[in-house]
Amino acid sequence: MKKLLLIVLTVIMVLSVVACSAAPATESSAASVESTDDSTANAEAEATQKESGGKQQIKVAFVFDILDVNQQDHVDHIRYQLELINDEQDEVEFTDFTGYNCNMVNEEFLTNMETAVTAGYNLIFTMPVDSEGCIPAYQNATAAGVKVVDLRGVPTTDEVAVMYQGIGEDQIGACTKEYVKNMLEENPDLVLNTCLVYPTAGHTGSFIRLDVMKELAEEMPGRINILVEGYGNWRTEDTQKLVEDWIQTYQDINFVLCANDEEALGAINALEAANMKEDVMVLGGNGAMQGTDLIIEGRLDATAAQDKPVFARNLAELAVKLYDGTYTELAGYDDTTKVYLPEISAVYMLTPDNAEQRKEDLQFYEDTFAAYH
Repeated sequence: MKKLLLIVLTVIMVLSVVACSAAPATESSAASVESTDDSTANAEAEATQKESGGKQQIKVAFVFDILDVNQQDHVDHIRYQLELINDEQDEVEFTDFTGYNCNMVNEEFLTNMETAVTAGYNLIFTMPVDSEGCIPAYQNATAAGVKVVDLRGVPTTDEVAVMYQGIGEDQIGACTKEYVKNMLEENPDLVLNTCLVYPTAGHTGSFIRLDVMKELAEEMPGRINILVEGYGNWRTEDTQKLVEDWIQTYQDINFVLCANDEEALGAINALEAANMKEDVMVLGGNGAMQGTDLIIEGRLDATAAQDKPVFARNLAELAVKLYDGTYTELAGYDDTTKVYLPEISAVYMLTPDNAEQRKEDLQFYEDTFAAYH
């Protein structure tokens, strides 16, 4: 009996030694990553990441100008599609999905980018506060081996992996322009006395959402009068104050175009308080649940809606190709500018005719994303 017990104990000891020698040296690996400089730390961390199926784990962060309802919806859609694509290929596994809210402050954007890099995120999707002010953060991230995908479109720079225009500002502007043009052609006596509510002064890439009205005014002389323009900063409160001031001076307003639905709600609030809304058409942008509900309620006339499932799916496929090196072969990718504009448009005009179906679709995703929060 003693002999048998001795044999068993010997086997256990041998197995323990083998197991210990095969186990990864987690603490020493972490220490080696911390001791390296910024230019190699992320690359070494990426190289040591393992998963049972042999996939490379990719930690994903979102550093966005502001995580309002619309932007959080972007994050959730991207996460959903990345999780789906995890099961469709054997190369990479996207994980973590951490969001950073910059509260429309560029200094917070820079800080959050640095925090994400230091935390070892390999892939960062960004919507910068300032298209110029973001560049130092992009430079630092790229130097640390992080892949940066800008979702808004900064000036051409070598410090991003790709500038993704899955919902291109040009597409949003073109959608709005076509809608207004058709409306004017169907109503030959209609003249639009127009107010334009731009986003922030720093979001120049989004100006095309509003500039299309100036283009159309030139193309259709006498049909559009641009009365005034200003910055609503993507926000309801700022836009409401702006429009409250405008209606004191411009009593003949009959058309307000806003950069997003949050701004549109501010314009609607101001017009309703002045008993002017029935005579003024308000258009927004994005078409999230808030904007969709406003259309169903009859308060918002139309909005250039973002088809986020299409947007996120195109982005998820791009993310995989970033790691197998084939992203430059994508149709719609420009190797000179690093801009990727997918051939499948993710923008359409949301009106009372299709708002109910839109709400059903949004509700499905809202229920699905409930587990994320």
